[in-house]
Amino acid sequence: MTEISTEFANDGYFVRSFIPAQTSDVIVVSFTGVRANERYDGTFFGQQVAKALNIPFIGIVARSESWYLENGINEAIAEVRRLIAPIRAACQHHVRIVGYGVSMGGYAAIKYARALEFDAVISLAPIYSIDFEETGRLNFCSGFYQPYMKGMAPKNDEVTAPCYILYDPHNAEDKIEAEVIRDNIHNVRCVAVPYATHMVGFSLKGSRNFAAMLETVLANGDSTPVIRKIRSRSAENILYMLVACHGKKPTLLVKALNSRRACETGARERFLTSYREPGRAAARLIDLGHCEKAFTLLKMLHNPDIAVPIFSKLLTGPANF
Repeated sequence: MTEISTEFANDGYFVRSFIPAQTSDVIVVSFTGVRANERYDGTFFGQQVAKALNIPFIGIVARSESWYLENGINEAIAEVRRLIAPIRAACQHHVRIVGYGVSMGGYAAIKYARALEFDAVISLAPIYSIDFEETGRLNFCSGFYQPYMKGMAPKNDEVTAPCYILYDPHNAEDKIEAEVIRDNIHNVRCVAVPYATHMVGFSLKGSRNFAAMLETVLANGDSTPVIRKIRSRSAENILYMLVACHGKKPTLLVKALNSRRACETGARERFLTSYREPGRAAARLIDLGHCEKAFTLLKMLHNPDIAVPIFSKLLTGPANF
């Protein structure tokens, strides 16, 4: 059985690999995001997909919020290139390489597209730059800025592959970042994934879904139909939509919970077994004067450990939520 190996480490980065024995004409190079658990657990971003699909993955894991710009990144990139070489040599076909990252890692997947000879990039909610002098705006990652990051934005000559940026258009900051990258870098496609939040990957997770995205981006195809199909069967996506529903159209929540899609994906059960969302939704309905709908929702709760505390808090006033 193929195991994850730590191939390289310095003060700024780990390089870890999952390289099966059989030849492959696709390699994924991944980059971790902010405060990534992979720093501590010996894995890399995308390791579950790598194992499920049994395809070569090489992960660069940043030890800090360095935006992959700190001293030592060139050595890490050189190690990735060293690991790619024998995979290419063993394959009789052209080996295609896909960059893959989230947030800070999404930025790096774009930034190092040329250095690592990517054929395509899948970038989840990337940040264009956290250098205020460069952008004229602050974002939720601006606090990580260090002087060595000055002028950090990806440049056109660094990006030689089609880049697919997946982002939530309802997240104002992610929308701005995606659009700025698109406006400043050639060959960028912004792919909207509504209500996915900054952690876009959660609503697209699964090896079958990742394989479909790989096939699409390597063919330079339209990923919108693929995303739509993935999300139609994603419990995470439907759950996000249920949460959004009770915030924007609370009177439709009970109907949404009883929809075929919510029931078949398990999103209905996940919503109703949450210790927070049913109470918040019921409180909002009561505030809006829809007490009957609120109690219809509460009657759907079958776990007394959840129902009793919610009823108790509602009796003391919806404002408690």
